[in-house]
Amino acid sequence: MLTIDNEKGFLKRMTEHWGFDAEKAEKLAKTELEPGYARLSFKAINKVLPYLEEGLTYDKACLAAGYDHSNNNEITTSKSLGEPPSLRNPVVQKALYETRRVVNGIIRQYGRPAVIRIEMARDMKLTRRQKTELQKEQKNREKANELARGILQNEFGIQNPSRDDIQKYQMWNECGNICPYTGTVISKEMLFSPEVDIEHILPYSRSLDDSYMNKTLCTAAENRSIKHNRTPYEAYNADGEKYQAILQRAKALPHPKRRRFEQKEIDTDKFVERQLNDTRYICVEVKRYLQQTGATIEVSKGAATAALRRRWNLNKILSADGSGEKNRSDHRHHAIDATVIALTSRSLFQKLSRLSAETGASLSERGFHLDKPWPSFYDDVRGKIEGIIVSHASRRKITDAFHQDTAYGYINGNGCFAYRKPLADLRTLSMVEDIGDYKVRELVNKRLNEFNGDFKKAFGNPENPLLHLDGKTPIKSVRLHVKANEASMHPVKKDGKAYKYFKLENNHHVEIIENVTTGKREGRFVPTIDAARRARIDKKTIVKRDHGPEWKFIMSLCINDMVEITDKDGGKRYYRVKEMSGPINRIVLRDHLVTATSDNAGILRCTPNSLPSSCRKISVDCLGDVMPCND
Repeated sequence: MLTIDNEKGFLKRMTEHWGFDAEKAEKLAKTELEPGYARLSFKAINKVLPYLEEGLTYDKACLAAGYDHSNNNEITTSKSLGEPPSLRNPVVQKALYETRRVVNGIIRQYGRPAVIRIEMARDMKLTRRQKTELQKEQKNREKANELARGILQNEFGIQNPSRDDIQKYQMWNECGNICPYTGTVISKEMLFSPEVDIEHILPYSRSLDDSYMNKTLCTAAENRSIKHNRTPYEAYNADGEKYQAILQRAKALPHPKRRRFEQKEIDTDKFVERQLNDTRYICVEVKRYLQQTGATIEVSKGAATAALRRRWNLNKILSADGSGEKNRSDHRHHAIDATVIALTSRSLFQKLSRLSAETGASLSERGFHLDKPWPSFYDDVRGKIEGIIVSHASRRKITDAFHQDTAYGYINGNGCFAYRKPLADLRTLSMVEDIGDYKVRELVNKRLNEFNGDFKKAFGNPENPLLHLDGKTPIKSVRLHVKANEASMHPVKKDGKAYKYFKLENNHHVEIIENVTTGKREGRFVPTIDAARRARIDKKTIVKRDHGPEWKFIMSLCINDMVEITDKDGGKRYYRVKEMSGPINRIVLRDHLVTATSDNAGILRCTPNSLPSSCRKISVDCLGDVMPCND
């Protein structure tokens, strides 16, 4: 693999080494490739490339090179899914194993399915940085929505702004308060009047695109008499001057919207085909794997999933505030999505297109009527959703870090450990109080007072360093003294004596035992490093069950293990292990339904001794059936 970051160096390489002329070299230098991974290895590329250079299409070139990607005749059907193929991509490999678990459970319970529909998970292929950027974008969008909601309440007098109201206001700002089609100034008073429509740039009945990026504002008269069910190109291209003026005004819009203003044609059949077939890696591999069942496999992008979910009122099943918005803090929203995806067929897409053409409305608009799949649909789905017990994959592998990177020294006499920390990394007053040298501590407090307690301003400017009492030597780091449980520290020995310590990073599991005489329970927390030592001796001894004749082994708990607790009224509640801390003897449980993004919702903090006596460790199969766990 060759990476050249310097543009001049890249151009020089292409012209002098690869023989491109200056024009082609410049075009290649400006080409932006789609992020992701190549599907072929370097060896395979070398085999396929000569046939591509001869003019063969990709599939024929692969066939000539000995790779037959389109031959599905080798796929043998069976009653259940066998071992999935070995892939180098661990994310896809895990998806195949989860698929096997769920599908085989369904086959055991209900028999072989006739059709399996898969919705592509958009973030499965993203890198960690891309996922972070996506989450940041979502938070920014939420903030923008909240800001718009406040403005609509305070300045427009709309006390309960709907989703459409918020979008309409945002589109108004986006197009500079001007109708992109006519150039008419849209006043504040006009915005929420019948004079202004939210308009699909590419007609919904033909594109089935109800996304925000396919919507803008248009005066009602223009939309209903001229633009109507046509693309901007179709409606205005005959008048070149008017069309160019529209494109000029559209430059103020985001790029995806500008591109739609320039698009010349729509092929509905091809659009539907794209919705039901996607070639991303995970979908290809899962689809190929599922073909063993003999079922018809369809892969969709789920463009209509959100709108159908809202149209059938399924969001209200999990909506705590009755707003009808999707509740992502409850894991069961995935099951609701799966219900919609199972019903999203080619015939439904075609029906949506036909109804939109007949009514002139989109799936999300009031004028669009869509019957429920069957009369008792909502009640049936709600009943199933309310009975779900969410399965969580236990973290039993010994893969976490054994200890932290910071080295500590033991201070004899006072039971403290000392470590050094960069001055610029101090963040709290408690850290300042832990500084061992009282003279340095006084200097640090004095500097903090000068900057009104702002740590960043006090210590983050390298041009204004804090100096020692000599007035010359900068203080770059400070020595902190902290109390710590010696059991939570890992000693590193030299000549039989510990000369430095590292704080243990994670616990692998906790062993809960009960005294046979008093009935009192205790928890023996096992750090990851100790679990690794046990595994090296004998994997069966990772969990220690024999703690002496006076102790009875109750259960062991790892992160994400599931427990069932029976309350006083006989009701059962289900939790997963979220955290466990040996030094403070604490286990944190979280309600099985609540996602990790829900802050402290559904949290139960307890010690091994305070766990209810009714608490038992369970396992949950892929169909939600609860079974006692044979620990």
